[in-house]
Amino acid sequence: MTVQDVGRPFACNLVLDGVSNVFDLPVQSISQVANPPTVILNGTAIQPSSTPSYTIDYKYGVVVFSSPPGPQGGTLAVQGWTYNFFDDDEVTQAVQDAFAMHTADYEPAFYIDPLPGQVGIPVVEEILVAYLAAIELLWFRSTDAAQEVDVHTPEGVLIPRSQRYDQILRQIDALQAQYQTQAGALGIGLWRIQVLNQRRVSLTTNRLVPIFREQEYNQPYTGFYPTAANVGAQVTIYGYNFTGATAVTFGGVPATVFSVTPGTPAGPDLGAEPDMVTATVPVGAVTGQIGVTTPYGVVLSTAQFVVGQPAPFILYGPEQVKIPIPPGQ
Repeated sequence: MTVQDVGRPFACNLVLDGVSNVFDLPVQSISQVANPPTVILNGTAIQPSSTPSYTIDYKYGVVVFSSPPGPQGGTLAVQGWTYNFFDDDEVTQAVQDAFAMHTADYEPAFYIDPLPGQVGIPVVEEILVAYLAAIELLWFRSTDAAQEVDVHTPEGVLIPRSQRYDQILRQIDALQAQYQTQAGALGIGLWRIQVLNQRRVSLTTNRLVPIFREQEYNQPYTGFYPTAANVGAQVTIYGYNFTGATAVTFGGVPATVFSVTPGTPAGPDLGAEPDMVTATVPVGAVTGQIGVTTPYGVVLSTAQFVVGQPAPFILYGPEQVKIPIPPGQ
């Protein structure tokens, strides 16, 4: 859909010479998955395991028999589906690369076609993976376009190769912009962003504006509250994939009392509710990261939990923004 390489059916007929066992087809980039080709020898459809056996080079369109398939005058027909630009292997590789980039450092790892018990990519993200795959395929095509020659027609029309190359680059730029816009809006993929706070003051308007930073991909936490408390206090930790958690630590010290409340099963998708872990700050806890041991491994919070009384702060403005008071002031 995105690269406009929809394919077309083909059928070719060859006459055997009784000697050759290698036959070049007039097409390349033959589909071997969606519409596998049919090989017909002397009017009968045969399989690769037939005698003599054969293989097909789907990329370059070549049929190779283990020995001459018949006497001189026999017929060999091949029917199937061919594409103009990309073969199945190239598309598969582009999708795998795109999926790996889009889900880089996700924990737990997503799967394109999940088995029972595995986590599949949310439906809303499939189009974004398609964008990245199309971008990689177009880069393949741009390399070919850069090596082609200028086209001259008898009517005097000149189509320089640079024009085709520039056209492909514009398509790539458009797809990259679509991916960036949608991924940034949803907070997923290569443009995952989160709002941290609203304490930065604009130099032009003198008003508080949001501060953004890239989210740690491998940290499924959405936060914890309070951010500072004494031993014995309860702390609520929000995140995803906490179901089945077996341990919670504060600065490396295990908490003896904790419970897990599962969120919605969809994971960090639009409208999903995060899991919630409620833990009691243990005796001996020190300031440091909060850790949760899950069936998928141990994850650590990006921010540190402070053992002790919370720092004083004042509330500012109608949005009740917290402004910390620096120590000693």
